[in-house]
Amino acid sequence: MPRPSSSSSSPSSPRSSPAHGPRALASEWHLEAAEGGWRLQPVSWARFSTSQVALQPGQPIISEGEIANPFDAQVPAIRVDVSPTSPATLSEPVLTVRGVALHVPVEVPVGHSLSIGPGPSATLLDPNWNPLRTVEIATTPPELPKGASRVEFSSLVAGAAAAQCEVSFEFLGPAEPAVPTEE
Repeated sequence: MPRPSSSSSSPSSPRSSPAHGPRALASEWHLEAAEGGWRLQPVSWARFSTSQVALQPGQPIISEGEIANPFDAQVPAIRVDVSPTSPATLSEPVLTVRGVALHVPVEVPVGHSLSIGPGPSATLLDPNWNPLRTVEIATTPPELPKGASRVEFSSLVAGAAAAQCEVSFEFLGPAEPAVPTEE
């Protein structure tokens, strides 16, 4: 059974992943317009990757580990990226977070992504992040408390190799006003 690698490093952009480029920044911030100015929010990512292994067709592959939410309890943005060098597509992924199973009845092609939640749906994205279709799922992603949470990822295997993918959880910290400096 492959073991994931877990990290809370921040990407250089929200689209940074094996399918979208390298990570470089030690921290990431989200800036958005707010009434009377701007708001700045810290962003933290928790990730783990599945490994490709030789399996029998139809045999599920399961990766498990822990992710850490450094902020207050929240429902994170969840994304599954299938590596552009993956030997196989991702079929029928199931992400179990704190005992809640999120089964997505879809195939995710090599180089594509799957965005899950925040409600009971998932969106299949092409390599350029264009939405291809939305799939309803039976459960809503759970709220994750501050600290460590147990996660498990599984999928069906169509051939002799499993899809190589990365599962990302995006957590947002408390927003603060961003005040422009005067020159």
